[in-house]
Amino acid sequence: MKVSSGREFYDDGYSDDEKEELENRLSFPQHRLYGRASEMEKLTLLFNNLGRAVTEDDPHPVPPFVVISGFAGAGKSTLVNNFARDLDDRAKQGRIEPFFFISGKHDERDERSDLPFSAIVRALETFFLQLMNEGNPEEIEKLRTSIQSAIGDEIQSLMEVVPGLTRFMNQGGTHPHDHDIAPKTDAWNQFQYLFQSLIKAISSAEFGRRTILFLDNIHLADETSLDLLSMFVRDKSMTHLMIICSIQSILEKNHPCMQCLEALEEESKVERIEVNNLSLDDMNNFVADALELDSKETLPLSKIVYDQTRGNMFFAMTFLEELHRNNILFLSVISFRWEWKLEAA
Repeated sequence: MKVSSGREFYDDGYSDDEKEELENRLSFPQHRLYGRASEMEKLTLLFNNLGRAVTEDDPHPVPPFVVISGFAGAGKSTLVNNFARDLDDRAKQGRIEPFFFISGKHDERDERSDLPFSAIVRALETFFLQLMNEGNPEEIEKLRTSIQSAIGDEIQSLMEVVPGLTRFMNQGGTHPHDHDIAPKTDAWNQFQYLFQSLIKAISSAEFGRRTILFLDNIHLADETSLDLLSMFVRDKSMTHLMIICSIQSILEKNHPCMQCLEALEEESKVERIEVNNLSLDDMNNFVADALELDSKETLPLSKIVYDQTRGNMFFAMTFLEELHRNNILFLSVISFRWEWKLEAA
């Protein structure tokens, strides 16, 4: 097991303390989902249908638009990231064709989060950097050609907002600006068109790569970003693009994000996935894996964890850490295994 608490997969604000003693440390399973088989199956089915042929019954196949909702800590982001990781494993094994995964997050703790297009800019920055580091030179050149052909001379304007695009198009060259630059208000419509053209070039059928665009926490998005999302969803020509967004379940109906989704549902098919809290059985499997014990042994402890957290994964990890700090859950120096004192829990 990798030396990590594993909690960062459910809590983006958490970071491990590298100076902490690791031998007596509670570590949570990484890259494993619990109780999400049906959700993974639905995402996989939608991905497999990307780029399907036009038929008489379906002359304009709509790119899948998936909205994943759930309470904070339920594991929405973890679901999507594990879905992408599973597809990547299959691609490396030659079971499916390679694909692109572009992921960005609306984060209220980021001082740039209120800038227009902040999540898509961060997503593209990461995507181009990863592509330059890991991509095939021949495919990189092919994508450069596709982008240049789609955007033309206007690409210079987009480079002002996405410096990573500059480095990618110029084969690693630097750019004097940082990515906190926002377009002038009167140019937002033009930038929406440029972003749409860029995503279309990346996910084009001619290029041949199915593409997943994941925008996390869109309930924190500004209205300009929501307008851009709507443009992506309404563009029926992007048949190789799968759009996934995550939102929290506690939004009011008059929230801009909810109004945006309601308008899209009136004219497009929106696939809904609700990420609920775990069942007791799934929670017990998680606790057993975390403590590296048999699930029959951990069931009494798991019942307490479940009762305290109602199956929320993030709260469960927080509760187990609290038990560990209070020495209710501890690694025995005699048996060299995790033990606990239920009467103190």
